Amino acid sequence: GVPFGATPEQTEALFSQMNGVLFPGGATELGGSARILFELAEAANAADDFFPVWGTCLGFQWLMQLGSSNESGALCLGCFDAGNLENALELNQTASSSRLLGSISPELLAIAGSDAITFNNHHDGVRPAVFDADPGLSTNWSILSTNRGRDGEEYVSTVEHKSRPYYGIQ
Repeated sequence: GVPFGATPEQTEALFSQMNGVLFPGGATELGGSARILFELAEAANAADDFFPVWGTCLGFQWLMQLGSSNESGALCLGCFDAGNLENALELNQTASSSRLLGSISPELLAIAGSDAITFNNHHDGVRPAVFDADPGLSTNWSILSTNRGRDGEEYVSTVEHKSRPYYGIQ
C-alpha cells in the first residue's frame, strides 16, 4: 500500500510497481498521496497504459472531488442521513449497458435494483443535480445508480468514468 502521507517521490516510486489503485473507505480529507496517485493514473491512461482506479465510500468521494471542476464544491458534507442503512440501488437506464454493471446477469441486476442489498454508512456525498451541473463530472463520468437517505435525500451511489477504467461506489 501507499501511505497517505507518502512524499511525491515515494508515491511515484510505488506507482511504478502498481497495476491499479483502490481508494478505500475511511474518514479523512482528500490530499496526500491520493491526489498524486490520481494524477499519475490520469497520465498513464492518457498514454494508453491501462491503469484502473476504484473508489469505495470515502474513495468514491475522493474520485468525485478529483473529477470535479470545483474540487471543493461537488461533495456535500453532512448532507445525508445514510449511516447504517441498507438500500436497493436506484439504477438508471444506462446501468445495464455500462462497463461496470453490463456483464451482470439481468436477474442479479434486478435484485440489486429491488432488494435492500447495499450497505450505506455515510453522511457525505454528491447530489445528482450537483453532479449534472458540474462539467468535470457530467462530461467525464456517468451516474449508474443513486440511493436515498432516511429523509429521502437522493445521492449518487455508483459511477463510472466515460473513457477511463475508473469506478466508484458510495
